Amino acid sequence: MGKDNVIVNRWLSQKDRFADLMNGCLFQGQQIIQPEQLEKIDRETDLFIPEKSGTQMIPGKGVQRYRDVAMRWENKAELAILALENQERVHYAMPVRTMIYDGLSYAEQIEESWEDRKDTGGRASRDEFLSHFRKTGRLYPVITLVFYYGSRPWDGSRDLHGMIFPEGAGYERENLRKYIPNYRINLVDAERLQDINVF
Repeated sequence: MGKDNVIVNRWLSQKDRFADLMNGCLFQGQQIIQPEQLEKIDRETDLFIPEKSGTQMIPGKGVQRYRDVAMRWENKAELAILALENQERVHYAMPVRTMIYDGLSYAEQIEESWEDRKDTGGRASRDEFLSHFRKTGRLYPVITLVFYYGSRPWDGSRDLHGMIFPEGAGYERENLRKYIPNYRINLVDAERLQDINVF
């Protein structure tokens, strides 16, 4: 991580600045997220994937990633994970990178929910046991902003489809597009913001 990225991470880790950025981007400047509703959380997101050998689970592989800034927002009964990935340079694989971070955050929620089932009691159905998730379970949203503060315009893909389908792709590839879920990044291009009055 470069010196500039460390400085930007520290600057945006302050709850008042973090709330202001999120309010400007997500709520067009309305003061919905209050700094006192934010709680810094561990930036590490990881997942352990056990492997099955016959009927026994054996040690598997772990996936571990570190976010630049991550906070839990709790507003009354609502809960969300808000995260920032700060970029000084264009990252051409950013849609996949944020998809992995967000996917790991959702997987952690599923894992925590399954561990918490012991406290709530009740037996799990076979389908719930297979899923490691209750039928009535709910996940809270994970929202990641990519805060780009580089000097040249962002020229990378802003979604997964942009990485898969080149301009003028043939019929066969275009027909596949509807079967491949798209994943879009929430890009904040700091130098080229249209309306700075929302901050």
